Amino acid sequence: MISTYPGTKVERFFLKDGPVGFLGQIFIKLQNRKLLSLLPENYEINGWLKENTTKLENNNQQFSRYPLELLTCGAAQGIIQKYIKDGQNSVFLEVALYNMRNSTNAARIYRKLSIRTEKTWDMNADATEARVDDSRLFTYLLDLRKYSYFIRITASGKDLNSLQNAKRFAHTVSSRIEKLLAR
Repeated sequence: MISTYPGTKVERFFLKDGPVGFLGQIFIKLQNRKLLSLLPENYEINGWLKENTTKLENNNQQFSRYPLELLTCGAAQGIIQKYIKDGQNSVFLEVALYNMRNSTNAARIYRKLSIRTEKTWDMNADATEARVDDSRLFTYLLDLRKYSYFIRITASGKDLNSLQNAKRFAHTVSSRIEKLLAR
């Protein structure tokens, strides 16, 4: 049973240990490049630029956020990118994008990470499901799923402007997923 394993062994139980060959490394780099292409670039959304660090994760290492949930729901890889408002380091927005391999897994993680206080958000067919959590003290949390992707956007500030910025990022990422899958 999984519950009898200590924390680190639970993670290793789900992970594929072992070296990745040369072709496997090339495949992972191509997959990472594809995932990176889904994120907005500097100033693509007016006034927002990427913070220097981009965190790429895949299923043969521990996910930094929701590790057990992501692994049990079949996450293949993820990316976390923080954006800051030009000239205002205290205003930030973070996009966490996970490739869940198929839409069933994306629906599972979407349901699993719900805290049941969110409000549904109609994105006009930009996403299969979307919701906004405004119950947090200083941030908005926006979750959406589209095809095999699960996206969580965290926006600092509790004003209408920060919510609108989070929605702009959600629309941008969602339209890029649509373009990627249309190829």
